[in-house]
Amino acid sequence: MTRPRQRRSVMVLALIALFSINPLPVQACGPFFPQAVFTHKLHPDFPLDHYARGDLGILQKSYARSYLVVAYRYLTGANLDRLEQAAVVSLWQERLTGFWPDNRQWIKDWQAARKQVVGAGAGPQIRDTFRDIKQRYWFANCLEDTFRSAIATLNERIGRFGADSAAVREWVAGQDAVLQNCADKESIPAPLPITADPSLRADRAYQIAAAHFYAAHFDVAEKHFREIAADRSSPWHGIAPYLAVRALVRKATLTAEDETSEQALLRRAAAELDALRQDPSLKEIHDAARRLSAVVRLRAEPAARLNELAGAVVKKDSAETLRQDLSDYTWLLDRIQPPEESDELTDWILTFQAGGAPALAHALSKWRAGNSLQWLLVLLDKSQAGQAHVSDALAQAATVSPNSPAYLTVAYHRLRLLDELGRIDEARQLLDRLLSETKSQSSRSALNQLLALRLKLARNLDEFLKYAPRVPAMVAVGEDSQRAIEQQSSYAGKTYFDEDAVGAINRAFPLRLLKDAALNSALPPRLRRDMLLTTWVRAALLGQDEVALELKPAIERVEPELRRDLQSYARAATADAKRFAAVYLILRQPGLRPHVESGVGRSTELNRIDDFRDNWWCTTASSTAQASSAPADKVSRARLVAPKFLTTDQVRLAEAERARLIKLAAAPNFLGEQVIEWARRYPADPRVPEALHRTVRATRFGCTDHRTGNISRAAFELLHRRYPQSEWTNKTPYWYQG
Repeated sequence: MTRPRQRRSVMVLALIALFSINPLPVQACGPFFPQAVFTHKLHPDFPLDHYARGDLGILQKSYARSYLVVAYRYLTGANLDRLEQAAVVSLWQERLTGFWPDNRQWIKDWQAARKQVVGAGAGPQIRDTFRDIKQRYWFANCLEDTFRSAIATLNERIGRFGADSAAVREWVAGQDAVLQNCADKESIPAPLPITADPSLRADRAYQIAAAHFYAAHFDVAEKHFREIAADRSSPWHGIAPYLAVRALVRKATLTAEDETSEQALLRRAAAELDALRQDPSLKEIHDAARRLSAVVRLRAEPAARLNELAGAVVKKDSAETLRQDLSDYTWLLDRIQPPEESDELTDWILTFQAGGAPALAHALSKWRAGNSLQWLLVLLDKSQAGQAHVSDALAQAATVSPNSPAYLTVAYHRLRLLDELGRIDEARQLLDRLLSETKSQSSRSALNQLLALRLKLARNLDEFLKYAPRVPAMVAVGEDSQRAIEQQSSYAGKTYFDEDAVGAINRAFPLRLLKDAALNSALPPRLRRDMLLTTWVRAALLGQDEVALELKPAIERVEPELRRDLQSYARAATADAKRFAAVYLILRQPGLRPHVESGVGRSTELNRIDDFRDNWWCTTASSTAQASSAPADKVSRARLVAPKFLTTDQVRLAEAERARLIKLAAAPNFLGEQVIEWARRYPADPRVPEALHRTVRATRFGCTDHRTGNISRAAFELLHRRYPQSEWTNKTPYWYQG
């Protein structure tokens, strides 16, 4: 588990213990399940280097704003050079993984350097480098420069006094005290006597000031640093004025009682930093003062600073400052309300991400003012068929070059609008050409969006099955798969159904069309196997035995272990006997269900109980999963896309069949009621004890409702009363309330 998220975000830069405090990522403690991401919504596809080079794919308005800044640069011709690309990628990677420095290595390096000192002992343990302010703000207190500065100073003192000298041991003792303040301990070293070496006394004065700084005694730290600044004999004289201001900034951002106090402190800090930057005798700290001044202005003058940064991040040849400027710009943009008369970049981003008629009208106005590519893209994203401007926008969209960074985005929305306008043949022809051109070049997210559009335009079942299987842009295991950056290698290159295909299959396909799809060899083997099993379960539950029997040979080929139960089903002489044979088979295979799933789906073996209740099916009517990790009804979650080749009669028949399935209730209830009824009518059937046992198990590991406990108890009592000597009775010591 990671640490709790801090409540307030603080941006700080410094020469000693320089750090940037951003919200730390929060992750729950599992279990985590693989999630297929077909189209990234928060960031582009990995590796991010491609996007940084201008391969924008189909631009999403939901992207984090740092990605939109880069898109804007390419759309306006201000392309990033190689160093700028590296700068933005490093920022993205840090944000995706979370700002989580490896303080363990810093501590180890300090301890290794400390071992040079003869007689210094092991020293106190440094537990952490993070500190809590009055249980209000948890922040990174000491970072790498803290330890690197300590190591460099120690090595210099060893060179001057010797590793076995009392002077160096005393210096180390003082530094030990300083570093203990990195976490929650307070430890201030004592001043050295007047008789001590003047340079060591100066070191100790600096250590005392630093200890107060890390202990969050900011007023005291400021006082001590100003005294050091006034002492021209101190080797720390040059940096001390800057560190005094650093104490002011920390006080403002971490301990100020209210916004008024914070702003007053920040204005004071800004004035002092300006003075430091104008003092030629303090040239060594000018760069640090400039960086800190920029940070102070983020809080003291956010609107003005936002405008400045907007200009900085679109400026070409800005590799040296781009990473920090982009970080600061997007940090501010996410937190303040920009003025109505925003700069062009901010206006473009906010309009692109906004919804509603005002955003459309503004995009249309900006596009008409200059026919620019960036505003055409926003306009197309917000347009719908029937609007007066669409014809002109489509005309310009048709002229966008395939070499343009906007090409795929513009082409996607052009095709979407052609479909909405009913120009389906034209859309299909253009889309097929686009797919043949970009299949090996475009990002996986972009390709999947194009395939989804082509699926809507499918002319027949064969075309539907051609465009339904897709390779995810990523399969991640974690709480937030959209932010994960690790591709799970075991899933790489495999095809799955996205929700548009699942919605059509589960809701719009009648049983006999499902059968045709399941028997179609165009589907990849794993998806075909899932379709076969799904269609068989649906046929059995609907009493369509002839369809179920047509599927039997194909199922036996892909799942030979089902052969015996399928043969029992086929040999059953009556409809009731067939239904029980089907129920018995389904109970023995917890992975069976009457709907296909999007994404990775259930990973547990077909015949094994999934410990997190991903077993059989739930009902879309009333039943809910009892475990927080159990899936909700995946049929109801999938969005419906009725392919154009389906007839009205087919869709109506599918709706009627689905309505019948919904009435069957959750699997434990439906299956249990069937088993109990059969057991009462045919107690001598040798399958009954096992079926009763599996019914009780289903009420523990399947979706349940208020009736499930009664079914569990009835099956349990019937099993124990009638079959006390059965092995299945011994395996069933409890029933479950549900």
